[in-house]
Amino acid sequence: MDPPTMDETYGAMYIGLLFAVFFQGVLTVQAYIYYENFPQDPQRIKLVVAAVWMTDLAHLILISSAGYHYFIRSWGDNAALLISVEPLNLHLTFIGLASIICQVFFLHRVWLLSNRQTVLVAILGAGCMTTFAFDIGMSVVFSRAPMVTTFTKYVPEVLALFSSSAFIDLVIAALLVYYLNKGRGGIPRSNSIIDRIMQYTVATGLATSLLAFACVIAYVVRPMSFIYIAMHFSLGRLYTNALLASLNARRNLRANTVNVTPLAAIARPRVFSTVLSEPTNMHDLSVYEIEVNTTEDKRKDVLFAVFFQGVLTVQAYNYYENFPQDPRRIKFIVAAVWLTDLVHLVLISSAGYHYFISNWGNDAALGISVQALNLHLAFIGLASIICQVFFLHRVWLLSNRQTLLVALLGIGCLTTFSFDIGMSVVFSKHPIIGTFMKYTPQILALFSSSAFVDLVIAGLLVYYLRLGRGRAPRSNFIIDRIIQYTVATGLATR
Repeated sequence: MDPPTMDETYGAMYIGLLFAVFFQGVLTVQAYIYYENFPQDPQRIKLVVAAVWMTDLAHLILISSAGYHYFIRSWGDNAALLISVEPLNLHLTFIGLASIICQVFFLHRVWLLSNRQTVLVAILGAGCMTTFAFDIGMSVVFSRAPMVTTFTKYVPEVLALFSSSAFIDLVIAALLVYYLNKGRGGIPRSNSIIDRIMQYTVATGLATSLLAFACVIAYVVRPMSFIYIAMHFSLGRLYTNALLASLNARRNLRANTVNVTPLAAIARPRVFSTVLSEPTNMHDLSVYEIEVNTTEDKRKDVLFAVFFQGVLTVQAYNYYENFPQDPRRIKFIVAAVWLTDLVHLVLISSAGYHYFISNWGNDAALGISVQALNLHLAFIGLASIICQVFFLHRVWLLSNRQTLLVALLGIGCLTTFSFDIGMSVVFSKHPIIGTFMKYTPQILALFSSSAFVDLVIAGLLVYYLRLGRGRAPRSNFIIDRIIQYTVATGLATR
């Protein structure tokens, strides 16, 4: 068998790290939605949510620090590639911890639905604990023999770890479906909800099991590569996102009936969008939260960009689920900003891959700005102008159609957008990293003008919203909430 290439080892790890960050962003949104939506939940459930989020965050810190070690601190050091650093060894423990918490959560659902079949649940619990013990044991083994080649010396153990995890997930999902199906009655409305829960449950079991089986296949086919490690990075987050989704599903299910406990693992949690039906068409302000993360702060940090893409993806999904009646133009805007940010993410991720993986150890490559890095400015500008025009339209409506005011601000937005395009063209024509320093005044003007326009737009929105306050406490509460979002948006983007 040919030795693995850099692409198959640390290139796979780089991509796996990006996916882990993405799913952490998704998990963070779900945790926020849960705490906002269900303050009356028992303290133990809130602690479980906090525990899985913190566990996944600790895991992300570990694999990110491992990535920093290989891609930055030990860049160009071939000997460093042969050593498995401690954060990489320990990450198995935190994946196992996140998995066992979520599996116990779903086993408790099986116990309730099965009329408290303790023996059945105990047997499955023993299987879950065995898998967790495998995770801990392999973490200890790799810590004591921290060579990358150690990974290939424990083929039976690694295969047992992945296979047992996949098998238990399938069994838990199958039992949930079985007992849910037994609970069907003669009420069509209740049966419809049960069918939907069953669909979510099957999707969850398949998602985690297929990923575990994919790890098995990758390990068997290319045991010397890190492809299975890259996929394993996200396994714990599939569990934790499933747990949070099952809790948040209650909000949707309550729209159809009452007193239904969600037992599924995949759901469609609602975003906290504010809907205000007024003659000024202020309903469209409901996309405030969707847009918050689309205006980039001009940083090239790939991990943060991936995290916020995960946040944006959940919010866009929730928007389409919750507001199917919105005008087509608003739906198009949401799709446009999501796609624009996705293209931007692909560009900066490919630039990172170019420097960290494809040209690992190549000093000359560090002095050249690749085309993907040059083009990213244009897509930052495109996402920004779309969102700024959206908010300017809100200013125009709230200000009783003050066209001149909005036109002046629009000119500022277009100027900033032209700066983004211009800088992208300049850097493409002169792709030397040192070129960036030659355009300090232009870059400062770009950042400053964008910050100023955003603050002015936020200030005007707050001003006109406050003018719209009346004597109705509920309407005033909604307006105050929108004002909070508006201020947060203006501050966050700058």
